[in-house]
Amino acid sequence: MFYQDESDQYDYQLSLTEYLASFWNAEAVKQVRDSRDSVDDPRFMDDEEFEKQILDGSFKDDHIVQAIKEKYKNTNLYDNERARDGRNVRLPKNLAGLLNLAKEE
Repeated sequence: MFYQDESDQYDYQLSLTEYLASFWNAEAVKQVRDSRDSVDDPRFMDDEEFEKQILDGSFKDDHIVQAIKEKYKNTNLYDNERARDGRNVRLPKNLAGLLNLAKEE
């Protein structure tokens, strides 16, 4: 009965999360749900394979990770060398947008 209660609670929380997220981006929620429901989706791996990738650091070579790093390289979000406690931030390398804002005023 405990397992069933936990399973029901998990299903409820997942449904509530999907419901709330659908107001923000309904298409993304649908894609995540479809991916989760897909049994033979090659994008997902088992826990052992995932742990091995994390431990040996090979996940960093994935093209998706590289694309994300490239997209955010000029923002404060890309600060792997510094502590992530919120006190250390890096200025963007390209300040053209900031200069354009200053010129408008």
